[in-house]
Amino acid sequence: MRDAKRGRFDVVLVWAFDRMARSVRHLLETLDELNRLNVEYISFRENIDTGGPLGRAVVVIVGDIAELERNLIIVRVGPIVRACGANASGGRRLATVTSIFAGESVGDLNH
Repeated sequence: MRDAKRGRFDVVLVWAFDRMARSVRHLLETLDELNRLNVEYISFRENIDTGGPLGRAVVVIVGDIAELERNLIIVRVGPIVRACGANASGGRRLATVTSIFAGESVGDLNH
């Protein structure tokens, strides 16, 4: 943002909206700031004019879905990461993803 305030560029090109910010709020704040600085925002994947009201609504929807997806990944991967961390501390038994969620005990999978 510092370079944008200094006028060093007039376009920000990102692959997708969800690569720009971690939350819809942060994305909208960033877009507002870029707009105030007369910096155009272009998403390569989504061809949406973020300057108009319809484009802004689509940004909110796309951003909300991206934020939901990110949060679902955290919920799904968290137990697996914790289980792998426990195994990395010296345990030799590994569990499959389904066994972690089903609470089943499985044999040694290191064969």
